[in-house]
Amino acid sequence: LPNGMVVKSVPEGKYAVFTFKEDLSKLQTFYQNIYGVWMQELGFERDNRPDYEHYDERFMKNGEFDIYIPIK
Repeated sequence: LPNGMVVKSVPEGKYAVFTFKEDLSKLQTFYQNIYGVWMQELGFERDNRPDYEHYDERFMKNGEFDIYIPIK
């Protein structure tokens, strides 16, 4: 683990996964759409667990990453 980083455990459960593929300047709008539009349209109810972002090799290639939102 790199110096200055902290390990956190993510509780098990269901997560809705949204893939962000746009310019980072649009990230706030993307999150607003997740909570204000898509979660409601898809009928998901948010669970009381942390959401998180997952960065892998796609991020280094084209800036793409996944956003995990806990659902009931």
